[in-house]
Amino acid sequence: MERKERGEVSKSKPQSASWARREAHRVLCAWSGNERRTQLRPLLQRTADRAAVHQREKGLFWQIVLGVVRSFRLLDALVKASAKKGMPGPGAVRQALRIGLYQLLYLDRVPARAAVDQSVRLVEGRKAKALVNAILRRAADSIAEGGEVEDPLSQVALPGGRLLSFPEPFLPDPEKRKLAYLAVFYSYPDFLVRKWTARWGEERARELLEAGNTTPPLNLRVNPLRATPEEVAEALRREGVEGIREGARPGTFQVDYTGNPARLEVLKKGWVTVQDQAAMRAVEVLDPKPGQRVLDLCAAPGGKTTQAAELMGDRGEIVAWDIEPRRLERVARAVERLGLTSVKVARGASLEEILARGPYDRVLADVPCTSTGVLARRPEGRWKLKAKDYKKLPAIQREILARAAGAVAPGGVLVYSTCSLEEEENEGVVETLEGWEIMLMETTLPQAGIRDGSFVARLERKESS
Repeated sequence: MERKERGEVSKSKPQSASWARREAHRVLCAWSGNERRTQLRPLLQRTADRAAVHQREKGLFWQIVLGVVRSFRLLDALVKASAKKGMPGPGAVRQALRIGLYQLLYLDRVPARAAVDQSVRLVEGRKAKALVNAILRRAADSIAEGGEVEDPLSQVALPGGRLLSFPEPFLPDPEKRKLAYLAVFYSYPDFLVRKWTARWGEERARELLEAGNTTPPLNLRVNPLRATPEEVAEALRREGVEGIREGARPGTFQVDYTGNPARLEVLKKGWVTVQDQAAMRAVEVLDPKPGQRVLDLCAAPGGKTTQAAELMGDRGEIVAWDIEPRRLERVARAVERLGLTSVKVARGASLEEILARGPYDRVLADVPCTSTGVLARRPEGRWKLKAKDYKKLPAIQREILARAAGAVAPGGVLVYSTCSLEEEENEGVVETLEGWEIMLMETTLPQAGIRDGSFVARLERKESS
């Protein structure tokens, strides 16, 4: 074998970045721009499921992508303050900088050297590599252990008790431009920050912004027709799931699990369903009874449909309909997995046909909405929002509610629900329905690291005078 002479430079190719960083970079480059309307989680799930890499790599991949999407206004403010020749345009360099900065700021277990080096490997060309290296090293040198925020224009408290003290201001002045500061610091659209602050006040608005940046734990709803909570807890322990604890609602568990829940044996066997506790409230208010006929409009992906069937002991009839037939396949798979026989998935039927099959004892209208109560799980959702959505969507929601009302049997119950926090989509829609009495109207606000947000209203037909 030929030996290298002393001092000879190796001609081997430079190492590429790790799988997690490479895939995160690829996804973020594809998502930016017009692709922001793409739902990220299905894309991330497919990418992770196809890869033959360790679960830790997949977990890091998820963290980086969702973390960057959740915080890129703050990350970009740092880049802009550091880039002497102006902000890099959209593309590979900007995404590499976001990925590196997110790791430096928020993933305190990732060594700074690794965050910088791996990000430099994501770009090509000497100038691009030098730019990424310089900006990230400057940020890394600005992070220290301990300390308190004294200058909110240039300092940010970080996880692990660390403090970012940047050499110059990069955030808007919170005294002179309070709303702009909140929008950049928490990374939200300006109009949504203005909207929430006007409605809820600054303190509550800050809580909502923080909640949207903190993913709630995985909430599992036990299927009582197949297993007991004790059996589920034991099975989860056997699978190595950590942090198993009782949920806020009976028959639920919250767990610390960053993998794909579909891989859990308890889910494959139909013992549990993934459903946030806030989402469960609509069916609790619906209160379906065994033997009743129930209509679930906008049923996909099936969480509320199957929850109702379980509450009814799988006795009665639940008609599941959705305007997108393709999404009904997810409902059908959930019904089959859970072993439910009372659910009839209305494939190929029009809304007129479904309504004509009534009347129904219970009707649930869980309508399309802006999803501002679930931004922690769908961080890309905040960048899809437009101010005009609050004029366009309520008109659709009012029409669905009115048509659903026509299918309710005398003495029956109509429930309207959204995963939105917005008054235009909630109270503003429900209060327009004539001839119905509002028995309950409730907004559940999201809590950081605990639950999502939702709205639900229970209506009963007014007795004729």
